[in-house]
Amino acid sequence: MPSVKVGDKLYLNVQLFDGDSTKYVRAFLRDASNTVLPGSPVNLTNRGSGLYDDSTLMMPDTSYVSSIFKVYNDSSYSILSEFHADTIDIFDQIPPAQEIMNKLDEIINTLNTLLAQGISKPMRGVFFENRIKGLIQDAKILKGEISQLVLRGKIIDEQKIDGILNEDTFRGNI
Repeated sequence: MPSVKVGDKLYLNVQLFDGDSTKYVRAFLRDASNTVLPGSPVNLTNRGSGLYDDSTLMMPDTSYVSSIFKVYNDSSYSILSEFHADTIDIFDQIPPAQEIMNKLDEIINTLNTLLAQGISKPMRGVFFENRIKGLIQDAKILKGEISQLVLRGKIIDEQKIDGILNEDTFRGNI
């Protein structure tokens, strides 16, 4: 099951076992409350060698989306293929808390990389502050000015940091 953030594309893909490229594939999508998604059904594009795909729909704000794929013999989507069973794909929403944890892990990894590259002490405060603001705002987790940031995780040599990351509290070899 692919995990998808709200607003990201739903990548619908079907590979027919026999590589048949003369069929027509349609996806029927529903959200967690069994409501048909706007834009469903979706006719998948034939990419050759039995591969069909589409990425026009976006993940709605629901815990999951189910997609049932049906294979047809005709372009009017009225005659189901006898040789191709229906298939299903489930798209789970990435929970906001998990998204925040993933972004914090990314920030910690970025800080470790910057430290490994030997960022000089005079640049440290402004550079780190701006880089962290950019990473968090790019993720659309926080908006506005960030005056304090609490990070938990590996920074240097298995040391842990729990507090405000600034010139006074940051410890490590630079």
